[in-house]
Amino acid sequence: MGRLPRYPAPDTVYHVICRGNNRQDIFLDNRDYFKYLDLWLKYKAEMNFEVYAYVLMTNHVHWLLKTGLTPLSEIIHRVHSVYARWFNYKHERVGHLFQGRYQAYTCTDDAYLLALARYIHLNPVKAGLVEKVYLYPWSSYHSYLGQESNLVDTEFLLNYFNQNIDQARRGFVKFTQQAISPEDDALLKTPPQKEKRQLMPLKTKPERTYDKASPNKGTTTVRNNPSLDQIAAWIENATGVSLPELKDTTQKRQVVLARNLFIKIAVQEAGVKRSLVAKYLGKDRSLITKVLEKWSEDNISPPAIKLLLRFKKEFGLAG
Repeated sequence: MGRLPRYPAPDTVYHVICRGNNRQDIFLDNRDYFKYLDLWLKYKAEMNFEVYAYVLMTNHVHWLLKTGLTPLSEIIHRVHSVYARWFNYKHERVGHLFQGRYQAYTCTDDAYLLALARYIHLNPVKAGLVEKVYLYPWSSYHSYLGQESNLVDTEFLLNYFNQNIDQARRGFVKFTQQAISPEDDALLKTPPQKEKRQLMPLKTKPERTYDKASPNKGTTTVRNNPSLDQIAAWIENATGVSLPELKDTTQKRQVVLARNLFIKIAVQEAGVKRSLVAKYLGKDRSLITKVLEKWSEDNISPPAIKLLLRFKKEFGLAG
């Protein structure tokens, strides 16, 4: 049975979750985060919706928003289609950035709404990215501390706590930190406008990933993206095709399969730029693009797909 259509419902509060395709990262550096938020601000002005909370994680995002006359599906499509094109161009990638259909849940209960806002803001803490919620730069939490923002409409949630804005902010902070014991009294005493935030570092450090096998849900592991040499060595071990053969011009079926697999892994799994992959193989960059287009169109042999899944599993990239 096909998917049921989503009927637009104006003045509805939604919790929206959008993930990267195959759980890949959708933000690779600070500029990506800024661009994504700029697009939400741009389309918010055009489509007249309200944003109550958000958090941008590395490979997924949460939004708590209220629609106007523009359907939610159109809002998500406009923002994400523009961002995906910009992201792929900037990082020299092709293919889908976001995973198929977004998830959206309507919110009608007041208690659930407040708990959801807290859950969204605490995501980075639960994931082990920061120890304190206010240290994470890519969420709406700072707007509730008093930082000016044209994107976040704080009045709606703050009114649940107090009509006085200062008291409301204190109440919101205390409520959010109920899940973090003990409460951070120092934060409440510090003028929110003076909170200093550090931008997230560029991806020059090993990735932190959740260890699903660990009985401790708070445990994270450190994962290094494989280098081109590591990928080439794995390809040779898995297919019998050596690096010199990958660089050769031969069109033997096994060599072409291995070369296509190498390109796919290097660019879309390890995050290496197409120009660097082309230089490594001694090929024109147009070849890299053609191969990636074949992957995006599912025009790749089943053996290659099977090997890709094996690689992702062995390197801890399976999603």
